[in-house]
Amino acid sequence: MPTTLSVVLNCNYAPLVKNVTDYTEEEYQSIRTELLRNTHGQNHWFMIAHLLGHIDPTETFKSYIHLSYLIAGHKILQYHPDIDTQLVKKMMGYLPSFKFLNTVKDTAPFNFEKHAIHLSQQLLNDQTDWLKSNIEDILDEVSFNSQPHDFSKYFAGTKESKISFAWFFKCLNLLEIHHDPDQVSQEMSLPIELVEYWYKNAKQLGQLKSQKNNPRLFDLNNTNHLDKPLKPAMIDTVEERTAKNYFFENIQNIFEKKPDQIKAVLETFLSRVTVSHTGIHYRWNKIDQLESFYSKVKDLFPHQFWHLLGQDLVQLLDKKKQPLLLKLAKSSTTEHPKTQEDYVRLQLYSTKDAKALAAFKFCLHLACIGRPRSLELKAEGLKITTCC
Repeated sequence: MPTTLSVVLNCNYAPLVKNVTDYTEEEYQSIRTELLRNTHGQNHWFMIAHLLGHIDPTETFKSYIHLSYLIAGHKILQYHPDIDTQLVKKMMGYLPSFKFLNTVKDTAPFNFEKHAIHLSQQLLNDQTDWLKSNIEDILDEVSFNSQPHDFSKYFAGTKESKISFAWFFKCLNLLEIHHDPDQVSQEMSLPIELVEYWYKNAKQLGQLKSQKNNPRLFDLNNTNHLDKPLKPAMIDTVEERTAKNYFFENIQNIFEKKPDQIKAVLETFLSRVTVSHTGIHYRWNKIDQLESFYSKVKDLFPHQFWHLLGQDLVQLLDKKKQPLLLKLAKSSTTEHPKTQEDYVRLQLYSTKDAKALAAFKFCLHLACIGRPRSLELKAEGLKITTCC
């Protein structure tokens, strides 16, 4: 049924639906009218997934959809998209034996008509080797005892969580608008317990204040904010997104290996972050604490963005006590800013855009909201720390 439905919802009646199903054209139109709210193709796959009780189409494709290659090929033949040869190689699992592609530049647009015969022959002749190449992975994947996925074990927005970053952020956006976890849970097809957990975390973090009773994460005097903000504003530059993608690709893996390290990073962040600065800063008499923090956080972001701001850093940092900070200070160039401040600030900085990157606070803030339930955080001003 799922395979048939996938063809009905994603293809025109002729030729695919007409030839691979028994539905008449009237029945085809009736099903689509009843199930589809819009014509956006991605929503069709989510519709099928939700009918099967899946949160997203990942498991649906893995076990229930058997004509996805046929549907994808039909779409490609319809529209002949301008994709480069390098992407085609990746899609095919390129091998040097694919001689017909060796003479084509990776950046050149792929010519479907020119290579149609070669493509079909390659797929037909090599299908046995093609299947052998990943049969062990496939067997490993399906041999596991089928257990429900436990979303609470992972940082939301990571591949391990099976909740994309975009889906996670959209959920927080809806919570910020409606402040109704039950409504958002239904709209996003997410477990109510998970949405309530994020909502609780976000509200608690929004109330976080410093010793001077100043908000740490939101500038409540900024009229651009909602009355009760729950999340940071979306970042939009290329380098911001690069830093964000890197962070969410790595945090879960590091957490599984060194949970105490990630716990320390997030707790330090919550204890030191301020509205006025994009990074965190320390007085010189606590420079060893900054060295410790940097040693734990540095692998969460691309190394080229890290920057240490302060006066006479190379002269004042101790190569034995602060080796990492000294190395970072020495990497500064004339394109990095100078300061007259009497403290040291650790931040992400873009020499291309000549500004500090908001991705530092953005990513760590969202990680605190979507953290695994097992990760309890304690920070001054954070009233409730229980994970349940």
